[in-house]
Amino acid sequence: FNYVLAVEHGLRYIRGGHPFTLQMLREVHHLLLKDVRGTEKRPGHLRDRAVLIGRDGDTFDTARFVPPCHTALEPL
Repeated sequence: FNYVLAVEHGLRYIRGGHPFTLQMLREVHHLLLKDVRGTEKRPGHLRDRAVLIGRDGDTFDTARFVPPCHTALEPL
């Protein structure tokens, strides 16, 4: 349900003539995490540390995917 709300919000924003912005992205993220697991993980905020996607025990060298460093997110 939250995915639908978030997509509809983003589409309304863009169709209303607004550009894709960091603020819009934060609003969509906030809607995605509303009243679900992860609500405590600062919805609407950029992460403030490095993360990786992989198995327990993986390092940044062995992880399946390492997203951009948290310090690079806002400029991206």
